[in-house]
Amino acid sequence: MKRKILLLRMLAIRRRGLTAGLAGLALSLQAGSGFAMDLLDSYKAALANDANYLAAQASAQADSEALPQAQSQLMPSLALSYSRTKLNSVSDSYVSPSNPSSHLNYFSDNRALTLRQPIYRKSLVANYAQAQSNVKASMENLKREEQDLSVRVISAYFDVLLSQEQLQLIKVQMQSATVQLLAAKASYSKGVGTRTDVDEVQARLDVILADEYAAKQQIDYTLEALKTLTNQSVDHLSGLKIFDFETDRTEFGSLEHWTMRAMQESPVVLGMQHKLDAAIQEVEKASAGHTPTVDLVAQMSQSLGENAISPSNDYRNKSLGVQVNIPLFAGGYYQSTTRQALANKDKAEQQLEATRRSVGLQVQKEHKNVTSGLMRVKALEQAVRSGEQSVYSNNKSLEAGIRSRLNVLEAEQKLAQSRRDLTEARFNYLIAKVKIYSLVGSADEVVISKVNALLDSN
Repeated sequence: MKRKILLLRMLAIRRRGLTAGLAGLALSLQAGSGFAMDLLDSYKAALANDANYLAAQASAQADSEALPQAQSQLMPSLALSYSRTKLNSVSDSYVSPSNPSSHLNYFSDNRALTLRQPIYRKSLVANYAQAQSNVKASMENLKREEQDLSVRVISAYFDVLLSQEQLQLIKVQMQSATVQLLAAKASYSKGVGTRTDVDEVQARLDVILADEYAAKQQIDYTLEALKTLTNQSVDHLSGLKIFDFETDRTEFGSLEHWTMRAMQESPVVLGMQHKLDAAIQEVEKASAGHTPTVDLVAQMSQSLGENAISPSNDYRNKSLGVQVNIPLFAGGYYQSTTRQALANKDKAEQQLEATRRSVGLQVQKEHKNVTSGLMRVKALEQAVRSGEQSVYSNNKSLEAGIRSRLNVLEAEQKLAQSRRDLTEARFNYLIAKVKIYSLVGSADEVVISKVNALLDSN
């Protein structure tokens, strides 16, 4: 049953590779010219085009061949051999002078068909079990790469949106600084202000201009990073919905639940567990060097001109028997390989324990990021509402002559900063959400689709 499940997973990888290739072909038709893309589009494009993931997929396909190779060694082997030899035989008789010397020149033909079926070979059984463990470890490694790809895609996607949001904030700051500079120059020309006021505002505006240049560079860099994953040029990315960012507070329960789930379902933990199983089987293989081997051997042979006494005779033989090989002494080789395998098993056990601890720590970190991130999102949503109210109040006060245009611009600048911080907090929350799902091996298209539902399709 386990073997059937393993074979089905191997076939699924091959089908997935074909599907990804077809998706990559469809997406490549759009390459060369930019187009709009949302998060789900980016994820599908990355599955079809990311070099690291495709390399892991090819590696898994190559590793899966270890199973039929190990199985073949347990199956019967059939070999056909043939040889043809030219013989020149000269014999002289010293017993009787009347018996002349003989000179033979003939061909010797030998044919043999041999069937060998292992009956008892402990090393081959252990090798087959080890191949199963190694293939399972390779499958988990591929799944881990897929989880990592999900995190890399959402991080790269939101990096682009955040860099664009940062540019918008800088533009608001630039507008405010420009108005302040005009006001400072006007006051200075009327003799009300000082030159220092003008220089201070000008210096601040120059810094903002430098920040704008850096922000544009960051946008280009993040777009190129996303293109590296998807192999697609993008004109427009769907951003988060401003008013419909719904989150489920009950989605992430207790830390203990997620930690236990990670220990049972994490591709990293399961991969290390399968590597430990393979190391245990390596001990079995090494110790099997001391055990006898039993093979069933059947042979059909035909020989012509087998010897010089009867060069014209044709011999046909059939045999069926059991061949037993009992190792007696190998110079301590098998004792050494067994000690080596035991040491590697201990190493695999410690690596598994270290992996469990590391994954547990990562789960704790991301669970904290999710829960605290959600609270930060709620707090910043309130800060944005307060900022919007502040802008409204300043505008009303400006109409009443109580506040100046600078007061309005400062309120708008604070509001823009709060919106930018809120956007970043939402991005960090969603990234942490995908990360914690990736730690339990569930950061798949379903999870990405749920995050994608929070994006504005316009």
